[in-house]
Amino acid sequence: RFFPIEAICLPPAVMSGGDFRRYVIYKAHPELLADTLRKQMPEDTRWDIPFYRYKPASDNPSFSTNSFGLRSAEITIPKQEDEFRILCIGGSTTEEGASNETTYPSLMEGCLAQAFPDRKIEVVNAGISGISSDWHLLRINDYLKWEPDLVIIHVGVNDLWRQYNLKWAVNMLADYSHFARLLFSHVGLRGAGSIGNTGLCLEIMTMYFQQSGAAVAFASIAHPNTELISKAEKQYYNYQAWNKWQLPAFSFDQYADDIESSNRMLNEISKKHNTFYIPVAESIKGTTSIFWDFCHMNPEGIAMKAEIMCDFVAEILKTHLSKRQYPIP
Repeated sequence: RFFPIEAICLPPAVMSGGDFRRYVIYKAHPELLADTLRKQMPEDTRWDIPFYRYKPASDNPSFSTNSFGLRSAEITIPKQEDEFRILCIGGSTTEEGASNETTYPSLMEGCLAQAFPDRKIEVVNAGISGISSDWHLLRINDYLKWEPDLVIIHVGVNDLWRQYNLKWAVNMLADYSHFARLLFSHVGLRGAGSIGNTGLCLEIMTMYFQQSGAAVAFASIAHPNTELISKAEKQYYNYQAWNKWQLPAFSFDQYADDIESSNRMLNEISKKHNTFYIPVAESIKGTTSIFWDFCHMNPEGIAMKAEIMCDFVAEILKTHLSKRQYPIP
């Protein structure tokens, strides 16, 4: 009714014990939904396609975009021969900052400029608020078009957000419908299945980047420290998730476990594909002093993250900048 969606509905398959599973395979690329979505959005929105791409050439003092819709300075294609380009992809934990200049990619670029004054090092902020790993994969041609030498992948929160939304929807429907209880009886709400889907997308992306000659680094997602957090702070984060994010199924304790599992997955993929792993989460300790919710940071926290990223990337560049040997950790 609202969106052009292609779907293939397969008949139920009989499982062991007489249980049934229903399978629906659908194709709904964001580009197919764009025209319909644009008609529903206000004119002053920053979105071209929600949670997929920002409007290009947006000029706002606190949030501006270049001709590619990136919250970054203008980039040239092809890039200069002596230029080393770092592409930072992720969700709002990459894009976040009170201004373009206070995001972690921008701060990291300034830090690297001081460390390598005789080199042209460009850090591109390709973060998109709300984007998840499968939609990152759909944007792989955009990422490759920007000719990165190093890609920093900083993901995990939005894949969990979908998972919590599904949990809430399934539980709500099951409370009201016997059919829903049967239909969703085998839906995996947590664990290896959902993380596996994220990991598959990230592995495919990694292989694409490596085949194009770019090095890849996975950066773990930091969260408020579970050993330092008080009961009141935990309640504060839960309240924000329930009200601002509209996640009734959220609990901070569960989130901490889940994001740590996601970070372990990033580390495992890094080892499997011979990439770099930047221990952001393992290096940051703090609660409301640097986090204003369970995943987003205040300026002090963003600066800490940028410093960790800069120090790690500087070591990579000292070893590999002149050799141009990728991917080699």
